[in-house]
Amino acid sequence: MPVTLVRKSSSVDVNDAHAVRASLKDSVALEVKLKGQPITKLVFLADGYEEVLDLTTAIRDDRDASMGATFQLLRRRPHVERAFVIIGMEATDNDDQEHSYAVVFEEITEVDEPRRWWVSMQEFRTDANTELGHLIGGWQDSPFETPNIDHLMPFLREFAAPPPGSRPARVLPPRATHPDIQVAMDNLPSTAPTPTTARMMAELAAQIAVGDLLKGAVKGTIVVRYAQRAWEMWVLGDNMPTGLEGMVRYVANKREPPAEGVAVAMIAILPQDVPTVPFVQVIGEMDGKFVETRASMEFPEGPAGPKRLREIRWWEPTPVPEGGMWLGVDPVVLFDLGPLAIGEG
Repeated sequence: MPVTLVRKSSSVDVNDAHAVRASLKDSVALEVKLKGQPITKLVFLADGYEEVLDLTTAIRDDRDASMGATFQLLRRRPHVERAFVIIGMEATDNDDQEHSYAVVFEEITEVDEPRRWWVSMQEFRTDANTELGHLIGGWQDSPFETPNIDHLMPFLREFAAPPPGSRPARVLPPRATHPDIQVAMDNLPSTAPTPTTARMMAELAAQIAVGDLLKGAVKGTIVVRYAQRAWEMWVLGDNMPTGLEGMVRYVANKREPPAEGVAVAMIAILPQDVPTVPFVQVIGEMDGKFVETRASMEFPEGPAGPKRLREIRWWEPTPVPEGGMWLGVDPVVLFDLGPLAIGEG
């Protein structure tokens, strides 16, 4: 079965090797923290956009294909400026202790220059109770770009020089990211109070969304909008046509009538926390102010079971910054998701 490249915009200067590598390492580290392991993929950067081939999907859909041959085929396309492999690695030390690593591997090709390779590795462990990843130390960059393929670990040589006769996967032309969105709608019960403050908006979002987040019934970031005693819950997955701020502004302002209040609920982490501590975060905006609440999570029945909250903390309402936050701010987007039916999602 043919596999598909997914294309999305990128603001990283493709000619700045340090910036490109740092951006990739940051995104891979976040994947490890949130998902417990890196997402294995091929990444190709061009001027203003990137193309990604999910290796897990490619191997499943085209079992006889060589991912090394696929990498070499795709990185030779004329518009590709930089080419990377993101992969996980397991290793055993001299004491028979197993270690897990996220690996970022780059092949560098320049006119009239020999191919060179660069590698960086980040050790991590996966928490059995939460299935979140905990980083161990920092990224270990190779000290230089090597033109000697023998310097590479054997499994990376498969990407640099696949065996003769290897067949690349059948790859379809790149396509834009398909939005992963679900929507539910309803009216407030006649006995429910009308939200009038940012805290009430956050409380409404928590009532609608947090239970589903804790049970795992929905996965993603939840945006709740309110207008004229009707609410909508938008579940935003990994693939979005713009960033979270743009999506919230779209939900708040591109729907009729414009929202009176909007809130965002998500499971989040703080990058500086070691070990990683997940929490539910809700931010509500209404009447010129915003308010935030957070509650750390516990996993009494392991990662697959329901979660529960503890240590709920509220921040005082704060005026929105000059220029606005979400409500009344044009999202300046180049897409239109079209009309939505009641109960869609």
